[in-house]
Amino acid sequence: MKKIIIVFLFVTSMCMGQVSKDQFAVKYKDVYLENNLVFLRANDSLYTGLIQQKRRNGHLAQEEWIDKGVIVYAISYYNGSRKVPAERMEYYKEYPNVPFKLFKYRFDESIREIIWHDMRANKIRVEQFENDKLVYSCDYKGKKKHGKELCYDDDGSVITVLYNNGKRIKNKN
Repeated sequence: MKKIIIVFLFVTSMCMGQVSKDQFAVKYKDVYLENNLVFLRANDSLYTGLIQQKRRNGHLAQEEWIDKGVIVYAISYYNGSRKVPAERMEYYKEYPNVPFKLFKYRFDESIREIIWHDMRANKIRVEQFENDKLVYSCDYKGKKKHGKELCYDDDGSVITVLYNNGKRIKNKN
């Protein structure tokens, strides 16, 4: 009888989408998006938990962590037997389904690039890295460079260029 109660509670908690990240993951076909919130198809409730998509060979392709219907982060993985992230998107908690930061990784798991977004999902900054050191940074307004662009030449000198609405103003060196 005790085993039946435990199984019943586990199944009930899975249907309610209230299990921890390590216990349970659903497939994308098990959820749907409405008004920028994620719902579990089984009972039309806001979903909390992990959504995973695997390739035919069984390798993990993508996963998203959802909290009370709001996407917290999404990770896509390189195709391989090791679970190596290719990209990780973090989302604003106050604005469901609006991206905040996109991390792009190399196969050795070091950060290659970070793209920042504002609350309207517009790109506001791009930072690029080599050997864990910042080598390029540029501010954006929409799709246009706007503000400072920093980069380094071959001898390590900093080059700063100012932009206003996509138009180059001057070098600041």
